Amino acid sequence: MSINLNDIPYKEMVAGEQSKSDLHFKLQQLDALLCMSSEILELYFIGGSACILGDLIYRMTMDIDILDIDYPSKIGKFLSILEPYDLLEFTHTSVSRTYIKRAKLLTGFKNLKCYILSPEDLIISKLCRYSEKDIQDIEILMTYSKKEVLDTIINEVEEDLHSRIPRIAENFMMNVKIFIRRFDSDV
Repeated sequence: MSINLNDIPYKEMVAGEQSKSDLHFKLQQLDALLCMSSEILELYFIGGSACILGDLIYRMTMDIDILDIDYPSKIGKFLSILEPYDLLEFTHTSVSRTYIKRAKLLTGFKNLKCYILSPEDLIISKLCRYSEKDIQDIEILMTYSKKEVLDTIINEVEEDLHSRIPRIAENFMMNVKIFIRRFDSDV
C-alpha cells in the first residue's frame, strides 16, 4: 500500500509554537514518508516535545528535541518534516546511558518507532540547563517520578560525566545539588 503525502491534510502551525496535535501530525507525515520508502526509523524524544507527546505536560513547544543515536546522513531528508528540530548529541546532554530500558513506545505508527524518555530521565535531562521553564516542568514531572529511580539515574550520570562536554558536566553537578535541595522532600 502506498501513501500519498497529498492525501494527508495540511495544517498551518501557529507562530512557531506546536501543540500535541501539531507534533502528532508531523509524526504521521514522517511515518507516511517512511512507509513509502520502506525505511524504519527510531526516534527518542527529549525535552518539552517528549513531555507533550507523553501526556506528561500540557503546553506548547517551539521545537522537537531528539537524541542523536548516530543516525546515517540519509535520515536528514526524513527528519526535515519535523522542523524545527534539534538533534542532541549524547555528550551534550545529562541523559543516562540506560535511558532506553525506561523509554516508552508511542503507538499508532507503522515504520516510525517513537520513544519518550521516562519522567525520571526527562527530569535529569533538564538539569543541564535548569532554566525557569525546566524547573516548572520538573515540578510537574516529579508527580510521575520515583525517588529510587531518580537516585539511580543521578548516580549513573555522575559516574559518566567524563564522557560529556565540560560545560554540561559542570552545569549538571551544580544543578543536581540545587535540584536535591529544592525537591528534598520528594527525592
